[in-house]
Amino acid sequence: MKALSALLCSPTLAAAAKQSGIPERSLYRYLRTPHFADAYRAARSEQVQEALAQLQRVALKAVLMLEQVLTDPMAKGSARVTACKTVLDCAMRTIQADDADAQLMALETTKPKPDLSQLTDEEFVWFRRIRKKLSGSGQAIGTTSV
Repeated sequence: MKALSALLCSPTLAAAAKQSGIPERSLYRYLRTPHFADAYRAARSEQVQEALAQLQRVALKAVLMLEQVLTDPMAKGSARVTACKTVLDCAMRTIQADDADAQLMALETTKPKPDLSQLTDEEFVWFRRIRKKLSGSGQAIGTTSV
C-alpha cells in the first residue's frame, strides 16, 4: 500500500503526500478510516519494536565502551566523569523501571473486579457506553462480561 509506506517513511503528512503522489487531504481521510488507521498503528508499532530490538543489540557494546572509558587511566578526566554519570544514570533508571514494574504487577493482582450487579439500570447503561468508547482507544475497563 503506497499511502501506508509513505506515511511510515516520511516525517510529515505533507512529505508523505509528495512521496506517494496521493493528495494530502486523501491521506487525512485514510487516517480517519478505522481499517487504515489500525493498519497504520500496527505498522508503526512494528517499526518501533524493531528499533528497540536494534537498541538492545548494541546496548552491550555501549556498556563495554563506557566501562573502557571509565577504567582507562589515559582517558581525559571529563570523559571518565561523563562515563561515570552515564553508568550511574542508567543503573538508577533500571532500578526505577524495575520498581515501577513491581508496583504495577502488585496493583494488577490486587485490583478488584467491578461488581456490575450493584449498578442501577442508568449506571449500567452509562458504564457500557464508557467501556465501548474506551475499548476503541485501547484502554481497559471492567473486564467482567455483561
